[in-house]
Amino acid sequence: MEYWVLNTDEAELEGQGADRKMISRSCVAAWGERFGAEAKLSRPEEGDKVFLYKKGVGIIAKATFDHSGPYPSNDIFGMQHKGEFSRKITDLKTSPVRPLSCAAIESETGSSFRPLQTIFRIKNPVIAQFLDDSFEVAKQR
Repeated sequence: MEYWVLNTDEAELEGQGADRKMISRSCVAAWGERFGAEAKLSRPEEGDKVFLYKKGVGIIAKATFDHSGPYPSNDIFGMQHKGEFSRKITDLKTSPVRPLSCAAIESETGSSFRPLQTIFRIKNPVIAQFLDDSFEVAKQR
């Protein structure tokens, strides 16, 4: 099992409110033909964990990738014409108390945490464990 971070793309106009849409629809999404949204969302395997990151806020949710792969969509960013894809998630939990900011993650783990990519695998086991443990008390949606 691997741990991943998905940036909800709130920094761009198309991404405003995307975090709420992803949570309410139990999916993650990305867009961009040039950046290979479909390929990026294909990388995680069934059972891998994903943390949703909202720029300027922090980690807002944790979920598990299900068995299905990415599918063309238009309901998160309205960007199907520019390569929008979604992927289903399960076991969705929102942040237990407040979102985990990058500063808090770095302070607690002593490691740098900068979610600049659309989706990336967490290679640092200390960060992965800290994030995973932080959601143990969270309510499942």
